[in-house]
Amino acid sequence: MQIPPTARAFRRRCLSIDRFRVADARLSRAPRMTFILVALVAASLVFAAAAFAAISTYHNGGMVSGQIESTCCFYSRDFNRVYRPGGYVFQLGYSADGQTISWAAPNTWDNPFVDQRNATSAIAFCNNYSSYFVTPVTCQTTVP
Repeated sequence: MQIPPTARAFRRRCLSIDRFRVADARLSRAPRMTFILVALVAASLVFAAAAFAAISTYHNGGMVSGQIESTCCFYSRDFNRVYRPGGYVFQLGYSADGQTISWAAPNTWDNPFVDQRNATSAIAFCNNYSSYFVTPVTCQTTVP
């Protein structure tokens, strides 16, 4: 059985429309994929920025002998550090319960003196362990 010419033309037209639909679907999928990719990259940047900790200065000025300064709140800490003139003994520490302080070994010459121990949910401390008034002193730690 032979297909009449009008039916053949109709069939060709339908096939070309179907091909166009497939090509159109591929084209419309590309912008959607680009949008999804851009959204994923943006979300990862937001989470990376949220994971990055900011530096907080919790003391800036002079410190008398035996003076201890601390942060106000419990946060996760990446480090604790103090800037001060060399030759004066300082200690840095953390407290996870607000009662007991875990002190790092005293340090005299490193400037800044950095306690690289990280702490989860802790208060940070800075102690002038020397027998002298020391200025300038800057105690810093990280906050989320």
